This record gives sequence, structure tokens and C-alpha cells, in this order.
Amino acid sequence: MASDEQQESAWQRRARLRLMLQRIVLLRETGPKSAVWHRARVKAMWRLQEQLAADADLPEQSTKIRDEQ
Repeated sequence: MASDEQQESAWQRRARLRLMLQRIVLLRETGPKSAVWHRARVKAMWRLQEQLAADADLPEQSTKIRDEQ
């Protein structure tokens, strides 16, 4: 049961990160047009993508640990 809760929590985190990423992408059209703002926006996009990639790797690592035992 705890595994199901952890998977649900991980799924919710990924969904939240994807939503944040979508919003920051949309800010290109509606946000400020300065170069500083654009750099901050791009930096945030990369950070969110890295977090999504790291979260995507977590379930695979946990199954590998179980397989080895």
C-alpha cells in the first residue's frame, strides 16, 4: 500500500512539474520581453526539465533494487 501511495505522490509531483513547465513556456507570449526575464525563464525551464527527468528515473532505480535482492 505504501508503494501505491509513493507512486501516486511521484505521479502528482511530475504532473505539477509539467504544469509549471507549461506555464513558464506560455510566459514567452505574455511575460516581459527583457533579455534578463528571458534568461531567467529559460533557466527555470531547464531546471524543471531536469527535475522531470530525475523523477522519471526514480521508479526504474527502485525496481532495480528490488530485482537485485
